[in-house]
Formats: sequence, C-alpha cells, structure tokens
Amino acid sequence: MTTSALDYSATPLPAKIQENIISFMRMFAGLPGIVTTDATETFWIVSNRPAPGNMILRVRWPMERIEERIDELFATIGSHIDKIDWMVFPGDQPYDLGRRLEDRGMPGTSGGNWLWADLALPSAVCSYPHRFHVEQMHDDKGICGGRFRASETHLA
Repeated sequence: MTTSALDYSATPLPAKIQENIISFMRMFAGLPGIVTTDATETFWIVSNRPAPGNMILRVRWPMERIEERIDELFATIGSHIDKIDWMVFPGDQPYDLGRRLEDRGMPGTSGGNWLWADLALPSAVCSYPHRFHVEQMHDDKGICGGRFRASETHLA
C-alpha cells in the first residue's frame, strides 16, 4: 500500500475523526425510525433513509469469537435493514477487521483524504461567481420560505 503525505492513519487524528462522526450521529438517537447501539465496543446507526444513513462506525472486539460476533452484528442489523456501510478506522479491533469483512464480500475502499483537511488553515484561493450570495438563516421560516436554494438569481 502506498502512503501519501496525507496519510495520518498512524496518528491520533483518525480516532478524533471517528469520535466526531459518532458524536454527530448520537444526535439522531431516539428520533422516530432511528435505531442505534452506542456501547464501548460498538457504535452503529440505522435510519433506513439516505440521511443520516445506515452505518457501523466503531467495533473494538477481542479476537476470541470474532467471526461469531460479526455474524451476530449482521443478524441484529439485518432485522432492521438489508445493507449497511461499515467504516473501519485504524483503531478498530481486531486489527484485521477490514480483511475479515473483505473475505465476507464487503469490499474495502479508502475513505479518501477529505477527512484529514485542517479546516483551521486557509485554503487555496477559491473562485465564486461574482453574484454568489450567502445569507444566514435565523429561523425555520427563512429556510422553509424558499430562500434556502441555489437559483439563477443567486448564482448567475
């Protein structure tokens, strides 16, 4: 595997990103139609809709009974939905979880480098159409009133 200048997998950054995503997903717990498990060993969410999505975000299991645990997790989630995304982070356990999932027919891909972006650093020069317009919404009425949209008026 080739590493790039943006490979932070051996640093604390992936764990921070993982925890941030889990913290965000926790906000959906308890909403109608949302099922979550938030335990020390696992975190997963099923919404059966495009957002917030259906995903496993943390698994930290000891090696013993690992195949049975994967089967049990699939059975539990399978009682709610028929497919799920599984984001495997460097700190997930067992260390070969990604390979085990690939052996089960879940192809692994790189999550990309977008999660590594340091949003506190100024980015490269961005260009926007000269009539691009951003307006802060202060209430639901502003969003529902049709002002929250891109149109020729704002972007032409």
